[in-house]
Parts: sequence; structure tokens; C-alpha cells
Amino acid sequence: MQFRVLGSLEVRRGDAPVAIGSRRQRAVLAALLADVGQVVPVDALTEALWGAQPPADPRNAIQTYVARLREQLGPGTLIVTRAPGYALEVEPHEVDARCFEQLLDEAQRRKANPQRCGSCSTARSGCGGNRPTRSSPTTLRGRRRCG
Repeated sequence: MQFRVLGSLEVRRGDAPVAIGSRRQRAVLAALLADVGQVVPVDALTEALWGAQPPADPRNAIQTYVARLREQLGPGTLIVTRAPGYALEVEPHEVDARCFEQLLDEAQRRKANPQRCGSCSTARSGCGGNRPTRSSPTTLRGRRRCG
């Protein structure tokens, strides 16, 4: 499974795209990907989805979005329920932003030795070959409310 967040949110299983339903489901997935491996509290998801105008029962709505995401992502993708919210447990190499961060760290370590930079393009191709675009968010932690 590959999760692409640099640019438009995209999920792929092998070469095939995985359809993620509503924009709010996509927003929940984006929030979980921004803090992959960490618990994202229901209150933070509520704020990201509805801001100051949540529905009467936001916890129930979020449970429904998470249940649908679990179905759409299929077996082997772990969205776990852990107080006080949810966490997405995937390997760092499955998320392009995490892969990009690792490549950036590697580039900084190799800065003093330019002869070794040839492996950077090889490593990038292992991350799906994604490159940030002009429309890429400047930070993954800057959550936007889903209209």
C-alpha cells in the first residue's frame, strides 16, 4: 500500500488506485497520515472536519468514517482505535512524505560527500518517485478544515 500526500491525497495498492469515498473520509485519512503511527484524538479530528460547528454526535460520525476507511483500504492496513482516538499504523516507506523526510535527512548527512549523491535518485524511486509540487502543503501538520 502506498499513501501519497505530497500533492493530492492518493492511495495505491500496487499499480491500482484505491478509491476513498467522501471528502470527510479523505480528511480523516489525511489527518491520520500527518501523524502516522501516533494517536490522533477524536477532538482533533472533530476540529479538522467541522471546526466550530460539529454535528450533534461527532464521535459517531468519525466512527463511521473510520469504519468505511477500513473497508476501502482493505486487510493489512491498520487503523487502530486507541484512546483518545485513532492511529494509522503503516511502515514509513509506505507514506511518500515520510520517505521524503528520510531522503532529506540522508541528503543532509551526505552534504559533505557529493560523490555519494548518486544513490539519492535510486532511493527516491523506491519511494514512488514522488516529488513535491507547487501545490504541495508546506507542512503536514497544518490541518485544514474539510468544508
